Amino acid sequence: MIRKLTIKDKKQISFLSGHGEKELASDMQTLNTEITKLFTVTSETEVATNAAALVVAAPMQKYGSALIARINEFINQKKNVLFLVEGYEISPQLPTAAPRENNLNDLLKPYGVGVDQNVVYDLRAHEVVNFGGGAQGVSYLLPYPFWMRVSPVQGSPFAGKVDSVLVPWASSITVDEKKAEEAGYTVQKLLITTQFAGEKTGSFSTIPDDTTFPKDNLGEKVVGVALAPKDATSTKGKLILVGDSDFATDQMLQNSRDGNLTFTLSLLSWLAEDDVVSSIAPKTAVTGKLLFRNDFDPLFLKYGTMALSFILPAAYGLWRLTRRRNLRTLVYTSHE
Repeated sequence: MIRKLTIKDKKQISFLSGHGEKELASDMQTLNTEITKLFTVTSETEVATNAAALVVAAPMQKYGSALIARINEFINQKKNVLFLVEGYEISPQLPTAAPRENNLNDLLKPYGVGVDQNVVYDLRAHEVVNFGGGAQGVSYLLPYPFWMRVSPVQGSPFAGKVDSVLVPWASSITVDEKKAEEAGYTVQKLLITTQFAGEKTGSFSTIPDDTTFPKDNLGEKVVGVALAPKDATSTKGKLILVGDSDFATDQMLQNSRDGNLTFTLSLLSWLAEDDVVSSIAPKTAVTGKLLFRNDFDPLFLKYGTMALSFILPAAYGLWRLTRRRNLRTLVYTSHE
């Protein structure tokens, strides 16, 4: 409503399609419903030169040299691009993960960034996911480190918008700040995991019971960055790169308690350079995430809670029983 009352001419955001990208009409219906209230949204097989921002959402096919050249030309006309690039192809039906073949790193490398061919997991900040069902109807709630809870980095344009973003099956991002500087850009990290994150490579199952999450070589992983021109008078556009596209799909928007939707709208508003939309605070309050320092803490919390649930009622019952016994032996005397 604020957007409609303040600006008559909506800026255009174009989603590139026709190369196996995530589709607004099928994969991102929730997002499509919301952004069409704020922007003019199109889905085109070519780069829309009249758009304020372009979205490249996880193409499954390689881009031809002509299309890559048009994207670079779009950027050099001070137009902005959101790249959602995945290093792995996830098949929930099988369920397996295998390296994804695309050539977007060829486009991104001159800007000093690239997406690694891996899947990142976080042993501390992740979702508990419902697995099972099917013919037997039995389901289980299991910790799922592949579905990470990642907080926007303090100092970034999106800090304070949401507490965390649900980022599933993401790939890490490599940053070459020297090359970015040579290209005329400064790099700002947007999404960084906790220090308890690792990565999986090769082919593997995505079911928790069928895969392992090694605890060696853990550390922070960058899964989102923003690139802005160093010179305010530059004719280059702004770029955002996230090592995942699923965070903006219908399934994740429904599981993220508004965090993912607010974050995605903030990304698009920043790229479309729409200060009105980007300044709107999230509609719902967000909750902090609970992180543990070591493997002992969650066990202590789990069994400590179980123990208290037994000890407190038992202590109260013992007190009541003792009190009743004392009342039985109490001698009442009358005072005449």
